[in-house]
Amino acid sequence: MQTLVTPHPSATLACNWWAFALRGMIAIAFGGLALMLPMATVLLVTLVFGSYAIVDGALTLASGLRRPRQGRRWGC
Repeated sequence: MQTLVTPHPSATLACNWWAFALRGMIAIAFGGLALMLPMATVLLVTLVFGSYAIVDGALTLASGLRRPRQGRRWGC
């Protein structure tokens, strides 16, 4: 019998430290820009959220319309 050994989560995080550092630097830069340009930040966040909502809604609608063709009920 073969067992699946997964690495410890801290080992995975240690291998990807650069991703957390990059994410932190981007967050600091965004925070600084948000403080310096508050109206531009509001516009940008509104546009990004609006775009996300439109894409998410379209994909959800497509998934809902495709579901009956796969033999599943809509309410499940």
